[in-house]
Amino acid sequence: MTAPSCILSIIIPCYNHGSYIQEALDSIKKEEIRFPYEVIIVDDGSTDTQTLAKLEALKRQSFTVIHQQNGGPAAARNTAIQHANGKYILPLDADNKITSAYINVGIPLLEEGKYQIIYCTPLFFGELAGSARRFTSKPFDITILLEENYIDCCSLFTKEVWIKNNGFDTRIPYYGHEDWEFWINAYSNGFKFLFLQEHLFYYRILVNSEADKFKDENKLIADHQYILKKHSALFIKQYQKLSYIKRKYIADINLLIFAPFIFIGYKLGLVKSPFKKAATRFE
Repeated sequence: MTAPSCILSIIIPCYNHGSYIQEALDSIKKEEIRFPYEVIIVDDGSTDTQTLAKLEALKRQSFTVIHQQNGGPAAARNTAIQHANGKYILPLDADNKITSAYINVGIPLLEEGKYQIIYCTPLFFGELAGSARRFTSKPFDITILLEENYIDCCSLFTKEVWIKNNGFDTRIPYYGHEDWEFWINAYSNGFKFLFLQEHLFYYRILVNSEADKFKDENKLIADHQYILKKHSALFIKQYQKLSYIKRKYIADINLLIFAPFIFIGYKLGLVKSPFKKAATRFE
């Protein structure tokens, strides 16, 4: 379903989620969204008959549905964005839902040009009991992002980010961390992030879902090693920055009697803190 002169492309990869995709589509409320948009669905080699029948029905309703062999979330998102007409992209998993406010608030902020990636806090629903898949979103900090991903793929970003990133990396060993690598790559390419501390999309927890299948320790290590190797220069730079902060911070503390006055100076802006010194030296 393509809107004329669309400014936003909502992309939905779908793998055997025919029982949920209608909820995702229903959450895109045309009457509430203030910007022209299109919806592109990519069938990533679904095998169950319910999903295939549902996708055929959606095609008859004039939704854009692209079929491809199973290649994982990164490949499905790349296919969708290759066909996208919008200036901005919003990935939406087939089992999740969005709010209209996410688009209505996010697009004007992107239009200002100061930020190229906007993300928010998810509202978790579904099979929550005992799940380890819940995460806490937080304001952007590259040091924390290099340790763990706290930005879901359901984020608004300019198509330019995807172009400069050369798309989502399909070579990552196992599914589940392609969005994490995408954000690290975007930071390396100079793009700016904005965190909206609001619940603007719904993240469904499904026990024994496809995402859970890729959470074993060996696969996590393999993905982490891949990301570390690919972005080694950035990791080394951040290590140097943190080491510098530690040395300067300890040096200030070791002044003992002057330490309270130094910390007051930090607060009042009269003394440049180790964090600001590091930012000047390493950014």
